[in-house]
Amino acid sequence: MRATISFDIELDKVEETMSALVGQQSSTLRVAANILDHASNTTLLEEVTEAIDLLQEATSQLQQYQQMLTSFEKAKFETMLPQQTPVSVPVQAQAVTEAAKNIEGLQETLKAMNEFGSFVDRINNQPQEEEETDGLQTQEG
Repeated sequence: MRATISFDIELDKVEETMSALVGQQSSTLRVAANILDHASNTTLLEEVTEAIDLLQEATSQLQQYQQMLTSFEKAKFETMLPQQTPVSVPVQAQAVTEAAKNIEGLQETLKAMNEFGSFVDRINNQPQEEEETDGLQTQEG
């Protein structure tokens, strides 16, 4: 279940508040790491699946926080620097470029996680396919 929270905060408290929110994701990442660290052979599939779910959840939340932080930074530059000065354009362009690089890196990470999830799904489906194939061969013989 998800909820959207909206509230006003003093501008000088934004980074502190966002830092607290981002920090909360570390506990989710620790839980995922703990699951993988203590995975057993008998429940390996379930534990890997649970860890992937937790990682995807944390990644999604962190992407939202990143977008919010990028918006705050952009607003800060637009508000603090005069729009007519030549200095404001490169500073804004650099901030946007860095944000875009960060987003691309996170998207690559998410893509890799999805590819790993697909790999796990294929592994999960192989035993079923082999059992179905074995069953067909037994019936023909």
